[in-house]
Amino acid sequence: MDFAMLPCVTVIVPVHNAEATLHACVDSILAQDYPNLEVLLIENGCTDKSIEICCDYDRRYDFFKLFPSAPKGVAHARNAGLRQAHGFYIMFVDSDDTLSPGAIRTLVENAFCHDLCIAHYNLVLGKQASVRGLVQEDVTMDETAFMNALLKQPGSFYYSALWNKIYRSDIIFENRITFDPFFSWGEDFAFNMQYYKHVEKVRFIPQSVYNYNKTLSGASISTLKRPLHSCKIKYRLYKLLKALCQHKGVYQHNKTKVFRYIGNVTIDQ
Repeated sequence: MDFAMLPCVTVIVPVHNAEATLHACVDSILAQDYPNLEVLLIENGCTDKSIEICCDYDRRYDFFKLFPSAPKGVAHARNAGLRQAHGFYIMFVDSDDTLSPGAIRTLVENAFCHDLCIAHYNLVLGKQASVRGLVQEDVTMDETAFMNALLKQPGSFYYSALWNKIYRSDIIFENRITFDPFFSWGEDFAFNMQYYKHVEKVRFIPQSVYNYNKTLSGASISTLKRPLHSCKIKYRLYKLLKALCQHKGVYQHNKTKVFRYIGNVTIDQ
């Protein structure tokens, strides 16, 4: 790849009361060895010092841009970021996580001539970290092979999360793919189900590109506080997976696998 003609990568970072982790997150983006970046910090109703930290980066670096969004959750924040994005590729980073060194360059190199690149990630629990991923080799899959792989563990973070992937912006914008604010959790899976409808070639790599700091998840909290709404979310996610399978023509042979998704929505793998 000619590094003089590197495509721009937009990195979207929603920020909500993240003063304790924001420096580490943003500094991991700054440390990337990829020269053509657009970093969008989407302030989402912060009441701590996060906004001051964002303003400092916005002031110091030309490729950082700070945008406010209505304090209506991460889906609204990510949609605000998409509206401002200009990159050929788009990545999503959470403000309490970090990118691995060389992550963006690795993803761009492997995404070339593909519709999507999926990588491994590090699951971080306190001071312990373990590599997570399902496809253990460098391989390109067509849409049939990809659907077969996906349906083995559709609820895995490997397939449902945003942050171990790099997306093509033209696929997102031409197909009007956005984040649905209905979801208090699972909005990343819902986004991916829309995106996966339009991929024909998917690149898998075994390198870890992201450090996911596991805490009590939004799904866990929401299930405890709003069990009925969580049931509705699970059903909506199931419907999206079913629609994807119908679109790809694989539903009739995989009904049981699709239905099983309701009982096992997310897996740290």
